[in-house]
Amino acid sequence: MTEIDATETDLQAAEHRLDDIEAALERLEQGSYGRCASCGSRIGDGVLDDDPLVTTCEDCKSALRAAAETAPEAEPSAAVPEMGE
Repeated sequence: MTEIDATETDLQAAEHRLDDIEAALERLEQGSYGRCASCGSRIGDGVLDDDPLVTTCEDCKSALRAAAETAPEAEPSAAVPEMGE
């Protein structure tokens, strides 16, 4: 990996983190912050203390993880959109 590649990767990670922060602020304004995006239940304060950007409760997170583990692997081109899409 070249220095330029590493910088681009860091930039993409920072942009993703900023998107997550903006989404959390929007949920806060809408009054849905701290509620699971999947089932609507309250996310525990301890979970939010550890990561204030969490969007799912522990039950839904576990269910999503289990579903991902049992789902057939997608082809890389289908899983990652091309730049500019």
